[in-house]
This record gives sequence, structure tokens and C-alpha cells, in this order.
Amino acid sequence: MLTHPLKLLRQYFGYSQFRDGQPELISAIISGRDALGIMPTGAGKSLCFQIPALMARGVVIVISPLISLMKDQVESLRQAGLPAAFINSTLTVNEYRSIESEALKGTYKLIYVAPERLENPSFLKILNEIRVSMVTIDEAHCVSQWGHDFRPSYLKIAEMISMFKKKPVVSAFTATATPLVKEDIVKLLKLDDPVTVVTGFDRKNLYFEVDRPADKCEFMLDYLRKNSGKSGIIYCITRKLVESVHEKLKNAGIESVRYHAGLPMKERKAAQEKFIYDQAGVIVATNAFGMGIDKSNVRFVLHYNMPKNIESYYQEAGRAGRDGEKSECVLLFSGSDIIMNKFLIENSDRDKDAAGAPRTDKTNELRKLSQMIEYCSTGSCLRSYVLKYFGEKPGECGCGNCGNCISTGSLADMTVQAAKVLSCVKHMGERFGSSFTAEVLRGENFERASEYGFDAIPSYGALKEFSAPAIKDLISSMAASGYLTIDESVYRTISLSEKGAAALENEETIMIKHNKGKPEKKRAAAKQPAKPTSAENAGDMRLFDILKALRRELADKQRVPPYLIFSDAALNGMCSLLPSTAEEFLEVSGVGQNKLRRYGKIFMAEIEKFVKSKK
Repeated sequence: MLTHPLKLLRQYFGYSQFRDGQPELISAIISGRDALGIMPTGAGKSLCFQIPALMARGVVIVISPLISLMKDQVESLRQAGLPAAFINSTLTVNEYRSIESEALKGTYKLIYVAPERLENPSFLKILNEIRVSMVTIDEAHCVSQWGHDFRPSYLKIAEMISMFKKKPVVSAFTATATPLVKEDIVKLLKLDDPVTVVTGFDRKNLYFEVDRPADKCEFMLDYLRKNSGKSGIIYCITRKLVESVHEKLKNAGIESVRYHAGLPMKERKAAQEKFIYDQAGVIVATNAFGMGIDKSNVRFVLHYNMPKNIESYYQEAGRAGRDGEKSECVLLFSGSDIIMNKFLIENSDRDKDAAGAPRTDKTNELRKLSQMIEYCSTGSCLRSYVLKYFGEKPGECGCGNCGNCISTGSLADMTVQAAKVLSCVKHMGERFGSSFTAEVLRGENFERASEYGFDAIPSYGALKEFSAPAIKDLISSMAASGYLTIDESVYRTISLSEKGAAALENEETIMIKHNKGKPEKKRAAAKQPAKPTSAENAGDMRLFDILKALRRELADKQRVPPYLIFSDAALNGMCSLLPSTAEEFLEVSGVGQNKLRRYGKIFMAEIEKFVKSKK
């Protein structure tokens, strides 16, 4: 059934085969079924509705949350030779009328709109006058208040769909959705028995690391020097920190731009464009930046502070390596991050829902913060922790591509220390969290301990030679290894698991990957070599730099981001294949007929010139 879609994939997008999950979703949509795709960033969600759009009679309305995302995706489609448009507040009256006129003629296959547009009666009237074959909801997690980017306007989508005399196919896509958010998407968008495909949340090309440097600024500057010339994002938790970090980079002679909601719109737009157009290698930003940014060649995301939940972290970190090339996600963690996040949650203005009713999600947000803290503290595989959070069941052997899996630490006999922790948790009645447990094990907070009688238990002060953070790390490592259970309430109460109770009773040997005291983790940039590009494998990066400069020149003339001309992966493919004919150029992944027609001769001319220069 997918023979024709495969031809379209090759013709327009330059790929020879579909990725995991794409065939099932495309088949469902083509057959008229509603569909829900939960796929990681870079997995090709857009193709799941763009290919059916090419085959449908009518237009596909794509509801997208940010203007920048619409602009990028529409320009990308135009580069591929597809008729697409976007409607948002940046259009002039004449531009809007022109798009409206062309839409009524049936010119476009896809029209991107913001969810707020659904509250505009004149736009809804236009929708009733054109043939809508499908409504696609991108970033569908925004419909759920349990998600991390709730948008009240997304609640209008189901109402808009219900106005059609004949219900169009509805498809929804997101990269980050817990089981609860997934249920909300189906219910609130009123998906009709959707074909649901969850391809997994794993991004194998991303390297994850958590560090606790004594000086975050020193670590950051060292990291940036070792990654000079690469494109990256530095996330900070507050506007003040963005300003401070940006100033430190400027003083260190590192070119960067800044982005946060306190800056004038004009300055934010200029900073974003400089980063997207490769005119600035680094952007320092709050989480106000990034959603909908389709820049494919971000090689690292450095979190200067811990985000407040796993969903936000994974989405922000996932802006690295969208082209599938190896990239790094490094999080700098400190105790002050916990204090700042708790303050921001407690003082959040998100106290009411879309209808104005009081919201009760702060407890939920604090619970999610505790899970984020646990991620930063665990001694086990970081990737496995994230995948388990999203409901997956990763293997037990670790990923081999995160700071914990390839750190200098290894499995150690922690029987004595772990037994003391298990005994302490048991004697404390399995009803307290890690902070108080650590105090008892260190023999601290005598007044509170004596109030409960814990000053008299055998484990009081049993680990006084350990720091409190080291004990908390050990508790997290034991939980990750299955010896302790941490409940999902905001209080994160610790209890013995069946495995832990058996180990304590039988005095079993307990092997845990755990560093005593301050973890000694390697720095990603210093010891983790970047994945060689095709050009590096060929032993010469000069051609890649030549093609990169050519791409930049063409992009500047068209006033589009360079990665929309060709991705880094496509340039690497050219360096490897050295195409000299149209047929060979089409063998480069990401080169379709339209890009061959527009750029083939000029790129092959540069490749030919380079090859001759080496003879």
C-alpha cells in the first residue's frame, strides 16, 4: 500500500525508506483513520502528515504552537517543491488576502495556523469554504494541563473540528507525552479510535551527562572552548542568569546572543535569527526560547541549571542533534537549582485553568521536580531513567552513551553502606524522604531525631563520614538498582522494596554503581570524542567547510536558514559520496528532485573543483 508514498518520499524529501512508525501512521491516515503519533524529536513526525497531504484531495490544516515553527516548516516544504503557506499575526492584510484567495482556489496542500486562529470567526468561515481533508495537531501535548506546555487555545480544536459537515481525518503528534498526557490528547481532541504509534523516546545520537562542578561558569567556558565552532544552546533558569552568563561569555571573548521574555520583541527576534542563520554559534536563553525551533545542526545543549521537570528537560535537550548526528546534552546541577525551582513553582501565576477555576497542579509540579532531582542524583543509566519515566522498559545493561554509563565509576561492593541505609529506612518506619534519612544516618538534627526516637536506632550516625549529598546519591542509586522504592507523592517517601528487604534479611552482597563522596564524572567535551563526520572519516574536513560556506552563501541570498538548504548530514553525505552526476547526487540522503534541480549543479561543481585540487 505504501509504494506510492515511498515514491513521494524519494521524490520530494530525498529519503529512500521510511523510519520506524511512519508506515503505520501514514497507512492509517491514507485509509481515513484518526492517528496519534508519539515519536522523539528527529524521528520524522512531519512526514507522517506531509506525505498523506500530497495524496489527499483538499488541504491539510496543521495547528502549530509557534510562529517560528510554522515559518521554518513552510519554508522547508517550499524548498522541497511543495505548495504550503502559513497564517499568523506576522502577515500583512494583503498577504493574508492573497493566501486566502489561493486557498479558496485549492493551491495549497498544507496550511499552518496557530491554535489562537481558531477563535477568529472569519477564519472559521474560510475553513468551511475550502476542502479540508485532514486536521493535524502538532505538539499535541499542549492540549493537556498535565503536560509542561499547556495552551488553553488547544481546547478549541475539538470544537472547530465538530463544525465540519463531514468530519476530516484528525492526526496528532508529539515528542513528549506521559501515559496521562496521552489519554488527555485522545479525549480532549476527540480522536475516534485512533491508530496509536509510540516509537519510543530514545534518541540514540544524544549523549547525556549530569555534572556538579564547583564553578559552573568555569566548566561552561571550558566546555565552549573545546566545542568552538559548533552550534549550541545554553539554558538558564532566570532572566537574570541569562544576562549574567551572556556577559561572562562576552568578557571571555565567546560570541553569543541572549534570549528571554524581558527583552524587547525586536531584540529577541534578532537574536533568534542570528542563531538560526548560523551568524551566532551560541544562544543563552530561558525556556522561553526553543519550542518550534527546527534548527537541525545544534550540536550541544548545556543546561546551566536543572529544569523543573523531566518533560521540559527532555524537550529542551532534544533540540540537539535533530539531523541524527551525534550531539551532547549536559546538565550542570547544584543545590541552589532545587531552591530556585521550588520558589518558581510556589510563586507561579498558573493558579487558574482556562475557565478561570483554581488549579491544583502545584503538588503535581513539585512531584515532577522531585523526579528531576532524582535524575540528577542517580548513579545509574541516565537514558534508562528518562525512558522509564515515559513508560518504557529499557534493558538493564545501560546505554553506553551517557555520563553514568561511561564514567570512571564502576560497580562497587556497597554492602556495608547500603545495609545501613536499608536498616535506617526500616527503623524509621518507611515514612520519610531522603533528606531526613540522610540526617539520621549522619547523626544530625538531634532534636527532630529524638522526637521520633531515631537517636536510639542502630543506624543513627552510622554514615557520619559521608556528606549529606553523598548519602542522597547512594539512596538514589539504591532506588535505581531496585533496593529501595520512592513513592510518587510530593514527599517522595522511601521504603524497602522486596529486593531490598531480602538483601537486608539475608545479608546479601550489594553491588551498586556509586561514587563515594563527590561524583567524579568525566567532562563530555574533554573525554567523549564527537562522532566523526563522513568528511572526517575520509580524512579531510576541507570539503565540508567549502560546502558549508556555499550553503551559507545561498541561504543568505534567499534569506532562509542554512539548514533548510541542506542539513549537515546531507553535506556529510556529499563529502562521502563525491557525486558528479544527477543520479549520484540523488543518492545523498535528503536530496529530492527539487533540490537537485535548484542546487545540484552548483554543489557538484564545488565538489569537482575540490577533487581536482587533490590530484
